[in-house]
Amino acid sequence: MAESSLGESLKPDGFVNSFVISAFCYSLFIKPNGHPDKSKCHFFFSNIVLYFPTLFNEHWFLFVVDIKDSKFVFLDPFHHKDHEYQKFVRDRLIPSFLFHWGRYIHVDINFDGYDLLYPDVPNQPSNNSVDSGIYTMMFLEHWKSPRMVLHNIFDSKDINNIRIKMANDLVFLPGNCGMKHWVLECDI
Repeated sequence: MAESSLGESLKPDGFVNSFVISAFCYSLFIKPNGHPDKSKCHFFFSNIVLYFPTLFNEHWFLFVVDIKDSKFVFLDPFHHKDHEYQKFVRDRLIPSFLFHWGRYIHVDINFDGYDLLYPDVPNQPSNNSVDSGIYTMMFLEHWKSPRMVLHNIFDSKDINNIRIKMANDLVFLPGNCGMKHWVLECDI
């Protein structure tokens, strides 16, 4: 089901490929206020919050380890806390995170005291199986803490316009200077 290009991933009803999520995280980092020293957001490594955009069974959601607020946060536009899908991924993600933290980081943090949090997020319609990647990208960009209200930023009716904006933002990143002249100077 994964699309093979940026255009196919971000077109209406396109399924977002993992390389698009990676490019989007990079685009957040290179924004003028995107460096973690300024944004206080860290999309890969952090001492405050760790973001893990996760794809499982062709569905994207965001797993966040919020060190500041001592929470394991799951932002899922489709499945709620008690849904079998979330129980399954939660029971694998948290122990895997704890194992790798202990093995590689060696910083003693009392993760046993962390609470689970499933914030109220904009919902992906039940008849839509492809937009979870767009929701996850919006969660990556806008979720900062448990006090964040994502419904104030976007909802399901905004997704098609968000797709267009993201496609434009990613194509025209300042670092994308490769072969733009082929597009800009095309003689058809």
